[in-house]
Amino acid sequence: MSAFNHRALLHKNPDLFKDHAFLHHEIAERLVTYLQENPNFAPKSVLEMGKEDQQLMAVFQEAYPNTSYEELHEGDDKANVDLIISNLYLQNSANIETTIQTMKNHLNPNGKIFLSTIAEGSFENCMMVDGPEFNEYPSIKRLGDYLHSQGFVDVIMHLEKITLQYNDLKALLKDIRVAGGRLQSPLMKGLRTKNWYQAWVNHMYQQADDNGIYEITIEILYGHAQMPPLHAAPLNEKNEAFFDLKKLRTQNL
Repeated sequence: MSAFNHRALLHKNPDLFKDHAFLHHEIAERLVTYLQENPNFAPKSVLEMGKEDQQLMAVFQEAYPNTSYEELHEGDDKANVDLIISNLYLQNSANIETTIQTMKNHLNPNGKIFLSTIAEGSFENCMMVDGPEFNEYPSIKRLGDYLHSQGFVDVIMHLEKITLQYNDLKALLKDIRVAGGRLQSPLMKGLRTKNWYQAWVNHMYQQADDNGIYEITIEILYGHAQMPPLHAAPLNEKNEAFFDLKKLRTQNL
């Protein structure tokens, strides 16, 4: 599960993200709302993976004002926490497995991952042969199976479909780019041509309704997973302890 990491392009164009980040902000609010549906979970420490702006942190800290909040990057050496939260980042990760491993390595026993990502099936009517390139969005089964394979428990996945309407293809193109499409500018020399762009525009014209409105569907995948508790094996009458090797976590030294 890998995808082109286009975030460096967004960092070079901060106004592009700022002007087209409405989807990130909407899903950030939904993430925290869903998290609050578990009133017995009150994390004392949290890391955000893939932080793009301040929105998720602001919403989270309003809901959990007494929680320490830091940013997490792959390769960081940070103390383990109760919760790692990530909003619309996984589809942009250079390697999804590595990203999840980073999260796992920074969780306390019983610690939770709670994330959102654009899922397989999004932007289907925008795709065409030799058209805009799109990330390899994870499917609900593939992501759920991978979390299970890594020893997570209480793995819960659910999907939401969001339909957006546009009357301007240039605005649609920019929104897709910020949301996770691997779009290259049609005017970048050696990469895309005006003819390529026009072919895509003609394709999209066929998707418009009688009023010139374009609808695109985005599937948002929410994933919850928990690290198992740390159990101490009881001693028998010979003062021996036995462990299930299948449940032991190992690390290459």
